[in-house]
Amino acid sequence: MRRSRAHLGPGEDGLSLIEILITVSIMSIAIVPLASSLLSIVVYSDADRRGALAEGDVRRFAEVVRSAKYRECADAASGAYAYTEGYSDDTSLVRTVVRVEFWDYTTDAFVAKAASTCASVDAPQDPGIQRVTVKVTANGSISREREIALVKRRGG
Repeated sequence: MRRSRAHLGPGEDGLSLIEILITVSIMSIAIVPLASSLLSIVVYSDADRRGALAEGDVRRFAEVVRSAKYRECADAASGAYAYTEGYSDDTSLVRTVVRVEFWDYTTDAFVAKAASTCASVDAPQDPGIQRVTVKVTANGSISREREIALVKRRGG
């Protein structure tokens, strides 16, 4: 049995289709930007976490390189200060030695030189002071890189 609107008591009328559509439209207009903001927060939070992970790992990698034996005429391409024993590998982190520079007593500055010229008769030998720059990249949706330069001395 169907009741007509005239027989409905106070507070018993329903919502019309137009009212429901307007309500749903207003709610979706409000929810879409909120969902987008929430997604942005998650993505940038992950990026910050990767930055912190790279920061800690580059310091650890620098300590591993610092404690490694001094290598005469080393360069970044030779892998002289690459992974050392006991250093765990995490596939999301890429650790590299970016460059190895040598102290030049004539210019009082660090200069880059190839390992082949370092050991030649015409060029001066390794002066015993190197500046090694290491980099860690934390890969992900937004990658983060951190670099540190450290000084190594022969015999120390």
